[in-house]
Amino acid sequence: MKLDHTPGPWKSVNCGNHWNNPYLERYEIHYGNDGECIADTVYRPEDARLIAAAPDMLDHIIQDAADELSNDYWSNKPFDDWKKGRSRLVKIIERATGMKIEEVLE
Repeated sequence: MKLDHTPGPWKSVNCGNHWNNPYLERYEIHYGNDGECIADTVYRPEDARLIAAAPDMLDHIIQDAADELSNDYWSNKPFDDWKKGRSRLVKIIERATGMKIEEVLE
């Protein structure tokens, strides 16, 4: 499945002090080798790191879901049973992609 978001990896870049408030540091989220900017003002380094990790985290949980569905236990059971048992995972994937889990995993 091809997702529509900007592909990773993303990285957090400390841009120094905010132009309007010298007491705040400002971070940007970049991707690619040319420094293309996804988010231009993030104030907390913890938030910037989390945002930068988002594409990798999403890729991993989607792959984990696909791997889980293909294992011997789940491959012989109805998909709806898996969705019910993994509702938190399903909700996270659907929230992040804006798509139904069935579309993401096709």
